[in-house]
Amino acid sequence: MGLAAAALALLLGGYSVFSVSPEDSPQIRQIHGKGTIKVGVKADQPGLASETTPGQWQGFEIDLAYNIAAGLGFPRHKVKFRAVETKDRDRLLQSGEVDFVLATWTMDGSQATKARKHASVPLSFVGPYFKTSLSALVWGTEEGVASVEGIDDIREYDRDRICTAVGSTSEDYLKKEDVDHTTKASYQQCWNDENVHVVITDEIILAGLNQMNDYRTGEGEEAKKGHVVRLAGTVESYGVGLTAGDPIFEYLTCRAIPKDWESNVSTNLEEMAKKHLDSEWTRPTVKFPECSRLDAWKYKMRNFFF
Repeated sequence: MGLAAAALALLLGGYSVFSVSPEDSPQIRQIHGKGTIKVGVKADQPGLASETTPGQWQGFEIDLAYNIAAGLGFPRHKVKFRAVETKDRDRLLQSGEVDFVLATWTMDGSQATKARKHASVPLSFVGPYFKTSLSALVWGTEEGVASVEGIDDIREYDRDRICTAVGSTSEDYLKKEDVDHTTKASYQQCWNDENVHVVITDEIILAGLNQMNDYRTGEGEEAKKGHVVRLAGTVESYGVGLTAGDPIFEYLTCRAIPKDWESNVSTNLEEMAKKHLDSEWTRPTVKFPECSRLDAWKYKMRNFFF
């Protein structure tokens, strides 16, 4: 389109040219061409995201994914979920196997930082949409774990007793604190290992892990279960993972984050957190991201003129 024709179209289009919609994004139009939008989520994190039966999903991140998809022009029946593991989040997004990722992905963690700098398919992150802290799920009697107050106490456990997910910020934390440990593909796999007595990850994930699993108790033994111990000085800020380079996709995703946020937390997380973390648990204070409509509009204009 020539500049004169473009200018005429602007005049005829009136103020609608200043709006931003899914149709203005080449990336979103391409996804619409496939008929469905694919979202990478965790499948085994109750409260956050879990596949309760084949094809049936529920949780805070699932409801958020539906809201984001709606803002991109996809009704619920056009949203398809793909289970991802921590170590594969970036790869599946970069390969195009999923269109965005909502999987307790820490925006300033090492995996996200590396993904932003990827040579051929850099990623971007929109958020935060939730904040939590690192904690330890320690298996034992209530009296037995009462002395576990922090990382120094956890350091006393043998290597095969401590576990986290490979590629996670909790793995980075344990390396930084010089705590010898094992890794598995997921936190559930850590918990399933009878040798493991301590699982390290975000406290809201541990609340769901503790809720999902029965107490492991031998015959005639005192009841043992998981007890969550907060690790001081840690903050995990979750972001939505996207392919970089499309400000309209980012803007529409950003706008969807605050929608129904309070009710989403109440429905999916609050009861679980108060039961398995602390009866005085309160929802975190999250400063939602500022949504840059100007960047999205500039991107629209570049595509319009050129």
